[in-house]
Amino acid sequence: MIVRGMKEVKSGMRWNTIDEFIDEHHEIIKKIVRGVFRETKLRDTYYDSEDQENKTAMRDRHLKTITRMSFQLWKMSRVFSNRSVVPLCFDCCYLMFKLSGNRVSIAELEMVGLEVLGNPVTALKWRKERWFESEKGKKAILEVLALECPYYLGAAIGPAKDMKPSFLQLYEDLVKGE
Repeated sequence: MIVRGMKEVKSGMRWNTIDEFIDEHHEIIKKIVRGVFRETKLRDTYYDSEDQENKTAMRDRHLKTITRMSFQLWKMSRVFSNRSVVPLCFDCCYLMFKLSGNRVSIAELEMVGLEVLGNPVTALKWRKERWFESEKGKKAILEVLALECPYYLGAAIGPAKDMKPSFLQLYEDLVKGE
């Protein structure tokens, strides 16, 4: 029996089923999102205490949605991205935070990674091409946004068919790094 990461490994297998694999990474994403919300709440309390109550209330409402969006993106992108599954969890969380308008830094994610996994994981660290800039990445991100549209972005903007250009604009801003 070998102890590796968060679970004991018997005969080289860490998970008995694909569902166990997916559930473990869903839990990692939940912990990342909760940790990032805590870190950004602390930062905003220190730097921007005037409007902190409104920001905290908004973040609390969006915690589950960002977790769900990050997990959806992770499930779609793990089959084509050029990333390991755990760093991909961090990538997806970072991208969904950014697309939802919640500020987060790579350094904050590294601190959360240290807490969640015991070692810092760097989001958006690339060897070759950036997976979310590929056609498959773009399609996955736009699908996640469209799925969450009625619950997350659509209420104040209008019907889903009217929102596709704004999703495309969000994606283009993400790729440009704005």
